[in-house]
Amino acid sequence: YQSLVLALSVGNETLVAWSGQRQEAANLARYIKLVRDRVSQPVTTDDNWAVLAGQSGEQNVQAVLSNIDFVAMHTYPLVDTIENPNLWNWKQESVPAADRAAAMMNAAIERAKLEYSAVKSNLASLGLQNMPIVVGETGWKAVASKGETLRAHPVNQKMYWERLKAWKASGTGPANIVLFAAFDEPWKQSDDKWGLFNVNRQARCAVQG
Repeated sequence: YQSLVLALSVGNETLVAWSGQRQEAANLARYIKLVRDRVSQPVTTDDNWAVLAGQSGEQNVQAVLSNIDFVAMHTYPLVDTIENPNLWNWKQESVPAADRAAAMMNAAIERAKLEYSAVKSNLASLGLQNMPIVVGETGWKAVASKGETLRAHPVNQKMYWERLKAWKASGTGPANIVLFAAFDEPWKQSDDKWGLFNVNRQARCAVQG
């Protein structure tokens, strides 16, 4: 199905330490090679940016990087504010209240750019500076579902999406960006409300018009 399937990803967040389906790097590399030898489309694996930037500390991923055609990194500045509230300045308390949301979203996209740059630098250090990088997942919650009060909001989601598009259009960032997600997923409970559409298929403001 080469006219429909543009690329393949073998594994999703399988190298990062908190993965529920964790694989050793050498084992994942073997799976990737198994697929890559049998298809003509580009093959990758999707994982957390820190793993691909060599900053996660749990594995040497060079065996994986040597067997993929492009990098698919995940960057979630919003999630990171839950895990580490001081990782980047989302509160923007020095900014007037009326401008604070926009300032937060500017800071969020800068955080995503920093993580992209870290991945790019790691690839260059391994002699893979020409490997394309795709943001395989990123997004912003429209509604708080895991304590993201003052951060998750439909307008903030729209601002994040607009900044992602501007970054892509600038030609200074990733080859492409996959936004997570199309629709809300109530079955994921606290990891819900990422959708550009709610569960009833009603468009949020990010995609209206």
